[in-house]
Amino acid sequence: MQFVCRSFGLSNLPRRGHTLHEAPLEVLLLDIEAKLSIWEQGREVWSEEAFPVAELAYHLALWLQSPAAGHENFELDSMQAAKGMIGIVHSDEG
Repeated sequence: MQFVCRSFGLSNLPRRGHTLHEAPLEVLLLDIEAKLSIWEQGREVWSEEAFPVAELAYHLALWLQSPAAGHENFELDSMQAAKGMIGIVHSDEG
């Protein structure tokens, strides 16, 4: 599985009244967006425009650092994306 991010942007940052250099981390995690696509065996299986990719990266990094990574399922719990939109499920086949 491969995650591909393109066309990064911060479209909501000015609306929130922040600049890139003074925005708090939690705002950046929500506002850094990109076109996210998931590829499997050379084929795109899913894509979403303006996805909160920084927030996804943050939650994936926490999951990968846990001792249960690879054995425990991952589900993105996002403030911006619908619950369950991204999940990684453990299976014996890999």
